[in-house]
Amino acid sequence: MIAGLIKDYGLVGALALALAAIGMLVSWLKDSWQARLDDKQAMVERVATAIERQSATSVDHTEAIKDLRDGQAAILKTATEAALTGAANDKAILKEIEESRKAIDRNTGARAS
Repeated sequence: MIAGLIKDYGLVGALALALAAIGMLVSWLKDSWQARLDDKQAMVERVATAIERQSATSVDHTEAIKDLRDGQAAILKTATEAALTGAANDKAILKEIEESRKAIDRNTGARAS
């Protein structure tokens, strides 16, 4: 084959044909590589979009969890205040009962004498 090219076109012609063939192969390889790069770029963009959406969702979840924790803290504060108020009211009621007993005992003791 190479001998036929040299016979028909001479050495310079055969080299020119070989260079043209190599040029075509390089062009095809370049096109193929460019297509692969374009596919990879599209894939990277899809992954980046997915990561961005996931990040936004994570931020939303973080904010929701923070709101939930704030709500739990408010409920705990209210429950604690209610318990403390209840305990204070219980002490006041017990004090009133004790004072009433003492008054009854004084009155009962005064009548018995």
